[in-house]
Amino acid sequence: MKRFDFGFKTETSLRLQRVEEILRSQRIFEPIPSRNTLIKLIEDGTLSGMKTSVGYVVYEYSFIQWVRSFQPQRFDQQNAKPKLSIAATR
Repeated sequence: MKRFDFGFKTETSLRLQRVEEILRSQRIFEPIPSRNTLIKLIEDGTLSGMKTSVGYVVYEYSFIQWVRSFQPQRFDQQNAKPKLSIAATR
């Protein structure tokens, strides 16, 4: 599939439902943060995102950085790129 050229670099954004699904399926936190907590993290700038007409979204790069901040710093992780695959599910 050919990508559409917007004329600028786009940032992948995730709806909060998808963020919750990823946190739940990857078992990053047990239990996962509530939706209200995630919204507060966006509003206070911890997560980069915004409120849209369909709800809140979080930018993928910000979500990955936030999750990484909770992971132990191991020698083999210092230069590793995140390998989070976010597939669309319905």
